[in-house]
Amino acid sequence: MARVRRALGPACRGVHHVGSTSVPGLHAVPVIDLAAELEGGLPAAAGLRLMVQGFVAAAPEPSCTLHIVEDMLTGYRQVELRCYPAGHEDVRILAAFFALLRSAPAIAADYDAMKRAARARHGAGSPAYHAEKQAWMRRNDAAARQTGMRP
Repeated sequence: MARVRRALGPACRGVHHVGSTSVPGLHAVPVIDLAAELEGGLPAAAGLRLMVQGFVAAAPEPSCTLHIVEDMLTGYRQVELRCYPAGHEDVRILAAFFALLRSAPAIAADYDAMKRAARARHGAGSPAYHAEKQAWMRRNDAAARQTGMRP
């Protein structure tokens, strides 16, 4: 994460490890999910520094830009970096949620069971799978807030 933070430069307000790989014991595909907060958007120089680190820009998402690192031999994604405007609510939700899962094994187990069921219903990576995970996170956001988990 330090290399990503350096590549993003002074506009970077924070980089958070937010995927299932950040929670010991959760079943996860081997992709590191990162959420970065940037003041004033992604400067062109930062985009170039990310490229030097192996990131390529992917299709932008509604609330952020997406940069990925893929294994050059297999084409499998290894890292997904989503760059949000500083203070974006999605970053707060993601960082608080995964901090909660790291501190509350019972909630982590419930999340893991929901993910497995959603994957069985919709297929991993499908829009419906991601929508179900997002909805679960938002429903459990109050628990993350109550424990004081913050990015």
